[in-house]
Amino acid sequence: MMKNKKEQLPSIYVSEVKDNPDGNCTVTFDTNKAFDELYKKEKGRSRVSKKGLGNYVLELIEKGIAKEDGYNIQKLKKNG
Repeated sequence: MMKNKKEQLPSIYVSEVKDNPDGNCTVTFDTNKAFDELYKKEKGRSRVSKKGLGNYVLELIEKGIAKEDGYNIQKLKKNG
């Protein structure tokens, strides 16, 4: 059975951004399997760790904000 093409794309789902008293923020996110596989390939890892994935996502967010290396942050449109 062929998976939906959208499900095959590496995706990050940000569910919460919380401001902290020290001026930093905490971002809660989930990734799909395709994203996890991309992370392992890009970073030469054999497994996904919370810390490693967090650092990689931060790197991608920074590139998306700066629009570097072809990255760009987009807000998903809600259906309805």
